Amino acid sequence: MGFLVVAFLPTRKGAVVAGVLLFWLSYFICKLVQDPSTSSGFQYGLSIFPNVCMNECVKLIFFYNLNTSSGLTFAELSNVY
Repeated sequence: MGFLVVAFLPTRKGAVVAGVLLFWLSYFICKLVQDPSTSSGFQYGLSIFPNVCMNECVKLIFFYNLNTSSGLTFAELSNVY
């Protein structure tokens, strides 16, 4: 995400400020995705932000490892809990 911001802004200071703001914006978007009433299509769309994507992946991996006996396997990827 930092390289993307630097590519569009000419100065280093502007790129740093924009990068930090984009990071915090995507952090607060994670809170929107955690609401159970949020549709899965909206969650998938917001997964373009790195924080949202990492948050969802870690949440699923921990869920499968803690709540299933075999952990996360390719056979269980299509199951909806």
